[in-house]
Amino acid sequence: MKSILPLLLGFLLLSISVAQAKQPTIVAATPVVVLMPIVLNNPDFFEFTDKQKKQIAIVAQNTNQTREDLDQSILDLRNELREEIVKYQTNKKLITYLTKEIQKQENRRLLLSVECADGLRKVMTAEQWKTLIELMQE
Repeated sequence: MKSILPLLLGFLLLSISVAQAKQPTIVAATPVVVLMPIVLNNPDFFEFTDKQKKQIAIVAQNTNQTREDLDQSILDLRNELREEIVKYQTNKKLITYLTKEIQKQENRRLLLSVECADGLRKVMTAEQWKTLIELMQE
């Protein structure tokens, strides 16, 4: 057993470094998470009208709480799935359910991000939108 231990340790370290290398650098919903703070914190920079400020606040209100709720739910489901996966005796039906529920909620999260970006796009002028995208990419 002692002679296998260094081999197993090496394999574990290699697996961790491969897993880290495969991690995505950008989460699908990240752009909206980046866009909203830039928009909300810099209304004067964008020279938003009072009407635009009110409309942007509505877009933020409509999506923020739902996004937070979805993020927490996805995190909870992933934790529950992780706990089930590492059990010696797993419940395959529960794993299937949790996997499908995570997929559904992540899809809702992604669609919410699209909805938020669409809401901002409708409120902002083309020039304001272009500036926002340039700032986001820096």
